[in-house]
Amino acid sequence: MIYGVNMKKINKDFKPYVEKQSNGLWHYIDNTVIGLYTDEEIKEINKKDLKHQESFHSKIEADGYIRFPVFALNNYDELVEKHTYIHPNFEPSCSEGFLEKHGIKYNIYIPSYKRAKDSRTVKMLQEHGIENYYLCVDPDQYEEYLKYHEPKHIIIRDWTFRNNDMIELGSSVKVPHNMHSHSPLTNGVFNFSKSIGEERAWFMDDDIIGMAMKAHKGTEMWDGESGDYNKDDFYRCSHIKPEYGFSLKELLRMMENIQEKTRNAWMTGFEKFGPIFHLPISFKFNTKIYTMYLSNNLLDRNDTKHIARQNNDVATSVKALKQGYVNQEFKGIYYNSEPTQAGGGQTEMFRKLGTYDKAKNLIQVAPNCAKITYRYSRPHHTCDYTIYSSGNAKSNRGQRMVGAIKKNEE
Repeated sequence: MIYGVNMKKINKDFKPYVEKQSNGLWHYIDNTVIGLYTDEEIKEINKKDLKHQESFHSKIEADGYIRFPVFALNNYDELVEKHTYIHPNFEPSCSEGFLEKHGIKYNIYIPSYKRAKDSRTVKMLQEHGIENYYLCVDPDQYEEYLKYHEPKHIIIRDWTFRNNDMIELGSSVKVPHNMHSHSPLTNGVFNFSKSIGEERAWFMDDDIIGMAMKAHKGTEMWDGESGDYNKDDFYRCSHIKPEYGFSLKELLRMMENIQEKTRNAWMTGFEKFGPIFHLPISFKFNTKIYTMYLSNNLLDRNDTKHIARQNNDVATSVKALKQGYVNQEFKGIYYNSEPTQAGGGQTEMFRKLGTYDKAKNLIQVAPNCAKITYRYSRPHHTCDYTIYSSGNAKSNRGQRMVGAIKKNEE
């Protein structure tokens, strides 16, 4: 037992040992992923995967999809050309009359992996009458997604965003490109959005069940310290439907308006339903943002590049704060999503590497504010954002929101 971590609970192949460093911190060392793949094996897997993905391009083009050029910066700050396949009916959010037609100002992109039949996010958006969403899929999954979704709602991403020169891995563990997790998918989406001329873009994971809330029944604010939590003292709804008088379009448009009024906001998003329930309706600044958020394309292309082979949401949120940007997290309405370890694009990688490697990747990227812990019956992470919070006694590095530049009405 090490600081509450029961090593026997971690999968049978996990054989770590720990060393206490001179600064008093514990350093966790894992020998299960070192040498998992040889350089030759990785090269062969990458070559095979790329050939496999490219073999579907002719079918995609025959179906009338347009190969649209996407420009992105690699790790050497060189502008390179990639691509995204889009349907002829694709609507950029910068199109005339877009807001009037859709009720929100920016497109919604849903990077999806092996959830063609059960993308919960699509069902939620359709339930609220939202049509400007796009499932972003790999070429080899295109035909499977066609079985369940209209072609106009599918875009096909460039596999080569997974290449080593396109992502700051934050890890020395050598694995094939197909195990580079979420950053390549996110970077592919936002570089496409920027390349097509959109000022901002919504990002949503494909496992969002719906919007949710918890509100105290009393007239006073429950601060979490006045007694034990009693669920009967709260109004609770884990899936707020339109028939309840709720408009997701209005909520998203409100978030768009808020970000448009700022100059240095990077991500504006929501908290996950469940962990937080006692805060009043408000915004929390300088924290992590993931799963459901609006990203600001007007910032520098390299600044908004997602980093880390795993835990890219937390690592990239910290990166934004280091660079002086502000993350805005709305408290009041929350998203409710499926468990993060169930299905989807992460499952295969977790089975191979374990969640310990995921936590360790974050520590390597953000060692000043992250540490490995044991939560949810598995190795996990804890990240302290207070060094970036305004007015925090530990630091004078707190980021503050800056208003947008007023336009000359003349």
